[in-house]
Amino acid sequence: MLNNYTPLLCTLAILCGVVEPFLGNTLPLHIFENIDHEPANNQKDARRAGKPHPEKEYTVRRVPPYFSFKLEKQYRVHQGGGLNLTCVAVGYPMPRVFWRKSGDVALGDPLTAPIGKNILTLSAVERSENFTCVAVSKLGNIEATTTVEARPAPPPPSALRVDGVTGGSVTLAWHAPKLPDGEEVVKYIVKYRQKYGDSSKFRVKEISPELLRATIGDLEPFTLYEFTISTVNNIGPGNPSPPREAQTAEAAPSTPPRKVQARAMNRGAIYVTWEPSEHPNGETIGYRILYTDKDKNAPIEQWQTKEVTGQPPSQLHELKIDAIYYLHVQARNRKGLSPLSQQATVITTQGIPGQPQAVVGKAQDSRSIQLIWEQPLQVQPILRYVVWMNGTDGERELTLTTAQEKYTVTGLDPNTYYAFRVAAETQRGRGPFCPTVVAQTLPSAPVPQPKLLSLTSDSPHTLTATWQLAKSDSITGFRLQYRQITDSSKKSDEDEDSIERPKSKKPKNGKPLEWETLEILGNSRTTTLEGLRADTTYEVTVAGMSKKGMGRESNSKTARTLETVPSPPLNLRVELTDANEARLQWDAPISSNGALRGFYVYKEKLVNGVPVHDKLHKVAAIQDPEKTEFIVERLEPNTEYAFRVNAFNRHGDGEFSESRTIMTGGIPPPPPQIVSVSVEPRDPDGYPVKARVSWATPELKSSHEQPVDRYLLWYRVEGKEYTKLVVNGTETEAWLTGLWLGKTYEIMICAENAEGASFNVTERLVTPIGTPDAEPQGVHYEVADGQMRISWEPPAEERRNGEITSYRAILTPMHSEGQPVEKTVAGSDKAAVFNIEPRKSYTFKVAAATMKGYGPYSPVLTINPDPTVLRLCGTGVKLRSCTH
Repeated sequence: MLNNYTPLLCTLAILCGVVEPFLGNTLPLHIFENIDHEPANNQKDARRAGKPHPEKEYTVRRVPPYFSFKLEKQYRVHQGGGLNLTCVAVGYPMPRVFWRKSGDVALGDPLTAPIGKNILTLSAVERSENFTCVAVSKLGNIEATTTVEARPAPPPPSALRVDGVTGGSVTLAWHAPKLPDGEEVVKYIVKYRQKYGDSSKFRVKEISPELLRATIGDLEPFTLYEFTISTVNNIGPGNPSPPREAQTAEAAPSTPPRKVQARAMNRGAIYVTWEPSEHPNGETIGYRILYTDKDKNAPIEQWQTKEVTGQPPSQLHELKIDAIYYLHVQARNRKGLSPLSQQATVITTQGIPGQPQAVVGKAQDSRSIQLIWEQPLQVQPILRYVVWMNGTDGERELTLTTAQEKYTVTGLDPNTYYAFRVAAETQRGRGPFCPTVVAQTLPSAPVPQPKLLSLTSDSPHTLTATWQLAKSDSITGFRLQYRQITDSSKKSDEDEDSIERPKSKKPKNGKPLEWETLEILGNSRTTTLEGLRADTTYEVTVAGMSKKGMGRESNSKTARTLETVPSPPLNLRVELTDANEARLQWDAPISSNGALRGFYVYKEKLVNGVPVHDKLHKVAAIQDPEKTEFIVERLEPNTEYAFRVNAFNRHGDGEFSESRTIMTGGIPPPPPQIVSVSVEPRDPDGYPVKARVSWATPELKSSHEQPVDRYLLWYRVEGKEYTKLVVNGTETEAWLTGLWLGKTYEIMICAENAEGASFNVTERLVTPIGTPDAEPQGVHYEVADGQMRISWEPPAEERRNGEITSYRAILTPMHSEGQPVEKTVAGSDKAAVFNIEPRKSYTFKVAAATMKGYGPYSPVLTINPDPTVLRLCGTGVKLRSCTH
């Protein structure tokens, strides 16, 4: 193999002068006559005579530098563009190669220039320039010059426009660009991409220069694209045009709705939901549900349909009860319907779950396949799943013992296809099976089956397994599978099938969880499983491994780990119930690791988050394992505390729970003691009175109590709304204004600081009674049957000055011979009846009285009864008038 740019010294005497054959790497091979041939003849003679041959003598000829890669005389580039100029020179010794440009400006240091080859990278070329490559060695230097001509880039085509769109194509049109004389369009380049696609990479289409119109195909329907076009001349492509956007037309959805699910709602109705199509190819305006309770393979035209105008979910009603229905869903846009979705099955019995979704089967090895699925639609909790399988030995059903959406089927034949379906069960019954899923086991490996000899527990968190195996050169290691049995049975060391298999029985030792795997490389026959839960039963099986795969699993054994102290209680919660009390609540430990006997509660006093004491203070020992709540009392106010809880059993104290901190609140002040409540004399104008309330400052009983910031005082007439006063904490009295005479007031007062308010102390105030300040109001009368009934309303409440005990009503005839008629009316009546004469006028007034006396009379009311009314007294017609 010849190295690039390295001269070859050839010793063939027949080669004289210089020849230049080209090798596959396009570099010339230079061969020189550079060796004296006489020593070779002497060597031949010496060998024939049996004499030692003389020492070789070579004469090496030096090679001056020369260019093995010729530069073009001229390179053209668009303004703003770039190119690489490559200069290669060889010789012996190898020359250094450097560049210089016009004006003998060296582009780099000649003393440190590369040997043999130098690539000059030009970018953003704006003007023409000469560049010279220089090769220098001890035998001389050579030069080669080229010109880089910068020419304007061709303009893009003008008036780029969209001439038409379909669901899968966009037609573009444009005007040819104007190029300088002597330049021609070589081709056009259209670049395009989705405007909002996942990839920002452009796709490219080349267009012949004779065309001014092109159709870009293979596009997705109802998708926004952006297009640019550029002109290519004999130098290269020019700048692209401004982007032009176009959206392809709608097309019928190309993919069906996904994950169609259904469940029974009530008698004769089902709930159906699904996910939209991945490629709706337009705006989805609705869906079509096709359903039947007859032959699921019947032509789709015979199925019933329901049009859905909105988005999922939807409901189907008036169905047969306890029947099996099959469903498909299609998406609809303005161009048509999508293909049919995958078939879904539902049973119209309330409480029956739907089909498990997204079932996947994956081979684990030559004898096991793992199934994974998603939970179906259901109303009631899933109790378990049922796996139907079909293999070489026929159909079987496996009833799982957990509600996990994952299961490994083992004991299968190597390199064999199996079909699976999964159904869910609730208390109401079993739902329909999902569609069939096919998976193939891996090819078998010639590995003998191990025998699990023993499984013992050495500590609360470990199990030691020991097995034996017939001698085999193909063994590369072993795989142990183990899983937890959730039942608390003490059963151990019994042979059982390793996993629920088609030919085996279910584990007798409780409900198994998912298998875990431990692979051991080498030929060891024992191992220890670590990180296990204490006081828990495990099932273990072992299989041999080779380079070709897994062998058959051994018999299984079960064993229980040793007991230990309980794990930590969970979810410790702390809340203040008072300034010096906190309620602690927690959940029981995941693992009691034996019979749980109770809990210990601890507290720590903190200052700036650091414990004050070195040891935890045990607050309580709870001897009831069912009690998971405790109230810690006598905490100091305004103090930070940390709390922890642990459980204990016969092995001792368990692990601590996570610490929870809380800051106790301060103590609100004690309530003030009301000293006196006194009414001040009335104002000179006789309007509402005021009262003074005085109290004693609360006494602070400890250093944790804060002084009073303010007092809150409320007062009201019984049955009315409170009036609130806020009094500064340095004051010890307040004035209650706007009080009414003759009323009973409720008064409440409390002290408040930053920690809260004290409870209220109450007092009652009865204001003195006075005579009414106002007259009765709303006086009106009624005339009928020769009588006049005059009624009124009491004075305004705030001016009664006490309870109205009576009224004095005076009716006075306006004719000279008549005498005033005065009546005293009880305070609860508010009306008086008088006998009157026809064709006579009267005046009326009334005054209200309290226990202190009468108030002012109402304005005089003049009454002129209608004589016609008085004469027609027998008809029952009444005349009604009132004051204004």
